Amino acid sequence: MERTSFPKEIQLFFNEVIADIKISLNPDFIIVSGSFGKESWLYANNKLISDFELVFICQKRWSLKKKKLLLKRLNEKYPYEISLKGHLKKNVEKKIVSNYSINNQGYLSLDFFDTFYDPKVLYAKGFKNFNLSCSSIEIPSWEAWRLYVNRMGDLLELEINQNLSKQTINYYWLKIFESTADAYCIINNCYSKNIAERLEIFNKELIERDSDLTKYCKNSFPLIQKALYARFNHNLLLFETKIGFKELKLIINYWMIYFEKKLGIQEGIPYFNKNDFYNRYLNSSLQEKYFGYNYKYNILISNMLSLLSNPNLINKKFNYLNHSVSWRHIILIVICYSFYIENFKTTNNTSFLKEVLSKIISKQEIERLSKTEELALVLDYWKILR
Repeated sequence: MERTSFPKEIQLFFNEVIADIKISLNPDFIIVSGSFGKESWLYANNKLISDFELVFICQKRWSLKKKKLLLKRLNEKYPYEISLKGHLKKNVEKKIVSNYSINNQGYLSLDFFDTFYDPKVLYAKGFKNFNLSCSSIEIPSWEAWRLYVNRMGDLLELEINQNLSKQTINYYWLKIFESTADAYCIINNCYSKNIAERLEIFNKELIERDSDLTKYCKNSFPLIQKALYARFNHNLLLFETKIGFKELKLIINYWMIYFEKKLGIQEGIPYFNKNDFYNRYLNSSLQEKYFGYNYKYNILISNMLSLLSNPNLINKKFNYLNHSVSWRHIILIVICYSFYIENFKTTNNTSFLKEVLSKIISKQEIERLSKTEELALVLDYWKILR
């Protein structure tokens, strides 16, 4: 397990945080995930813009109260955005994605793989080694689709907020094009969490050989490569796109169709057009399949956990009594449809989006909203349910 060389100020931060987590939670391991785990953290004008995703592993259940208090203290103490997530050691060893699961439900999520495959261990009690045996080929096409749509959720800010800084706009586009490469590599069973390896793997020859890719996908290669290169050099300023927003959305649409087709092939959902794909998606067992546990009532449990974690969902807008669909999956579909531009219309795009959204939000509420207000509402719920 090769040790990553972090910048001095970051290593000092880790040293302080490790001490705080050890005192509060007494974990067996502390791992850094996210961009630091993948060695792709970013600076802009010498200012760190990446957040910290810290993960701890315990033999036994920890105190949720202590964890919440610790996280609150850390975010108040440091000028960074910090998240803190815990896992039971026995669940990690069994490759169980969620602590709410009894058994492994049969797939490896991208987040789980990025965290626990060749992990960046900051602390190990008694100098134990941690090594999870898994492979990127265990990550299903669903994770590529989910990753890409979640990044499109970030882009909703660009649709709604016209006052974003140039740096923020570039950061959002960097993330979408980086995720394009990641999702493509997942689909083609060649994904690597390490940024240096991803930069080498995702090359022009790889995509030129793929007859399923359109010219828009292939022509976007320089932007994708530039995003990976900026990540590799930890410098956001190395990435910039001067292409217009509508053309960028066109590129996103073509990549999205590619990922949908590949997901459809793996899951047995024939692809004819976007509306057909989503209708089949909603009527398939796909919603029940990809959760962090494997109970008979997956959708119900997923929705209830979301409700318990976010009681502010209980309002006049949100149809929290509808448990026939996964709220999280519906929001992902709506996010994707929000970027379905005019060139791809097969039916009335606006009415179809409203139809899908009405499964979790009252129709009366949707009808009275302007387009901008509707997107803002979708963005709010995406941040809660993602």
